[in-house]
Amino acid sequence: MGRAPIVITSTLAGLALVLGYHPRSGGSAAAGTAVTLADAGTHTATPTATATVPAPATTTKATSATGSVQDISENGREFGSIQVTATVTGGKVTNVAIAALQAYDGRSQSIDEYAVPQLQQQTLDAGTARIDGVSGATYTSQAYETSLQAALDQLAV
Repeated sequence: MGRAPIVITSTLAGLALVLGYHPRSGGSAAAGTAVTLADAGTHTATPTATATVPAPATTTKATSATGSVQDISENGREFGSIQVTATVTGGKVTNVAIAALQAYDGRSQSIDEYAVPQLQQQTLDAGTARIDGVSGATYTSQAYETSLQAALDQLAV
């Protein structure tokens, strides 16, 4: 009974952190920048002209895919399962959602509630599936990363 308020409070705090995260938008510094072009001739005076370099065409269309369901297990002992959905924009992971998460016992549920928000944040920070994982949640981290990579493989990222 004494653990319930702590678990509920930490779950709400983690959810608030995940929902409150706003990635910085990366703008192109080259867009609209004036460039001075020197005349390549052999004249003694080198006239200059100013040109505006257009921003390179980038694809900003977001695409999403859901990875495979991965068992959270060790040596045949099952702790639960996880499935990750990733959204990629411009070749970078911009959103990660948990499509399915199942814990088979209370301890596994506590570990997942602690680890999953950290794994999602690591993914957004890295922009790829190359994350460190969470200490104390090795099996959850491995299953999460495998499902995430399966989603990114579908998107060819």
